[in-house]
Amino acid sequence: MAKKKPRTEAEKRRAHRTESYRAVIVAVAAAIVLRIFVLQLFKIPSKSMEPTLLGDPAHGDRVIAVKPWKRVQRWGIYVFKHYVRHEGREVDYIKRFVGMPGDVVLIRGGDFHAGGDLEGGAAIERKPGAVQEDAWVRVYDGATVRNGRLFGKYWRERTPGAWRYDGEAAAGPTLRTDARASAEGARIEHRQPVTDQYIRAGHYPLVCPGCRGRVNAWLDTAHPFVRCDACGEVFDAREPIGADGAVAARDPLGRADGQPIYRFTCAYLDCRHTFRVHKHDLTRDATGAAQAACPACARTFPITGGALHRRRKRLHARLGGVPLVASLLEPPKVPWRETVLIPGTGNAKRAEPVGDLRLSFEFVFEEGGTLAAELARHVKGEPAPQVFRLEMPLTEAASAVRLTGPAARRGERRLDLTAQRTFVGGGGTHSLSFAYVDGALLAEIDGEVLFEHVFSQVGAPVEAASAAVEARCARVSIRRLALDRDLHYRAEVSADCAWLREETDRFGGTYLVGRLMEDEYMPLGDDSPRSSDARYWHKPVRAGKIVGRAVLLVWPLNRFRVLH
Repeated sequence: MAKKKPRTEAEKRRAHRTESYRAVIVAVAAAIVLRIFVLQLFKIPSKSMEPTLLGDPAHGDRVIAVKPWKRVQRWGIYVFKHYVRHEGREVDYIKRFVGMPGDVVLIRGGDFHAGGDLEGGAAIERKPGAVQEDAWVRVYDGATVRNGRLFGKYWRERTPGAWRYDGEAAAGPTLRTDARASAEGARIEHRQPVTDQYIRAGHYPLVCPGCRGRVNAWLDTAHPFVRCDACGEVFDAREPIGADGAVAARDPLGRADGQPIYRFTCAYLDCRHTFRVHKHDLTRDATGAAQAACPACARTFPITGGALHRRRKRLHARLGGVPLVASLLEPPKVPWRETVLIPGTGNAKRAEPVGDLRLSFEFVFEEGGTLAAELARHVKGEPAPQVFRLEMPLTEAASAVRLTGPAARRGERRLDLTAQRTFVGGGGTHSLSFAYVDGALLAEIDGEVLFEHVFSQVGAPVEAASAAVEARCARVSIRRLALDRDLHYRAEVSADCAWLREETDRFGGTYLVGRLMEDEYMPLGDDSPRSSDARYWHKPVRAGKIVGRAVLLVWPLNRFRVLH
């Protein structure tokens, strides 16, 4: 048998190039197949899913969606096609699917109900554990508040001086109390109203109302208060600083009836909606300054102290001759002056109270006593609030942890549950999570579920909710004190929506009710006040319009996680 002739160097190089080309062609073909039939990358263009997914037309989160997704699960996040009338085409949307085919759906008191019929009987749909954990919106984060004056803006002491705040402790900001000699005990209560307002996290240029100095502050829903380093004043960034605040308009988008159409971004941080307005629709306040009305939050904000001047590249608003930037989210590009005041997010008329809260903290006790956590719900029409109290005897022996609360309905017995638990004193750290969410009470100690009580009936709408911590006859330290709220769905519907109707309950509150057909789904946005979803569409989403399920948040990398 003849020997095989060895290949020359040229033949080896040619074979290597052929293999490389083949590998590249296979990789490109596989990528095309995956892109068309299996996976697709989507950018989040709007703010309707915040804080779960941050949206922006240019820099929104990127998610990977798996397609096709035949089995749609309740509370899953899906990408689908929806026809946008003013654009005349179908656009990719991403929302959380809450209503399933055949459901009778109801939105009441911020909660989503399903089941029953159009006359009633629908029960609150509770979120699965992983979804609920993603749904919490931080209202107060004690791990980041290192200033005692700031802490006093969020929490109120019943007995002044009973608690000592140490913002520079090695283990993080810590509350300490020695209530052994106090008959009343040491108690702190959350003093700020909990609403469905949301502030996107970021650095914002503000002006201190005290010294009129520039403050470049980090703001989010849990940190609306700002401390000025120059004068030490603590102020609320959600409130407009002055009546002469102004926001600049961007370039005109076109002309109608000989007048320009302008594009504005709402000045309030809990909205930031971008909209178009005809010059004739601009109004003026009592001082004659022009102002625009945001269609998303129905609030007005000043545009300029004088006339609008059109420039070739940018439309400036002038206040005392000083131009202002168009967006609060961008760093200032002009000199700051004492007269320049930028409005914040205030005007709570549009905010709705949220009743579903979670109170959590870590505690260490040195000498025994009693530590209690409370959640209070001020129900419409009731003279006294509903108070749910979790009381823990701080002893190293087995003791009974007690959960008490009002009866679900009149004539029934009060809620009174007990469970045995042992605590470790002398420096041992324990964690507590106490929540009222979706018509249920949940209490966890050291990650173990101690109580889970589901109420059979949910009563009148909640007008306010608060939380408190109380120590009696105990020497205890508290760290990582936090308060979260649940997603809150608003009972709002547009006149164009043909399948939902607005009703009034016996308490005077409004709710939405409707029925889904066998191939229809109801998507809702997590940031309900700013979401364009099934409440404003003519009909729900049909099964054939679903593109896939969003399973992974891949960009930015610091937010990389699995989506539930």
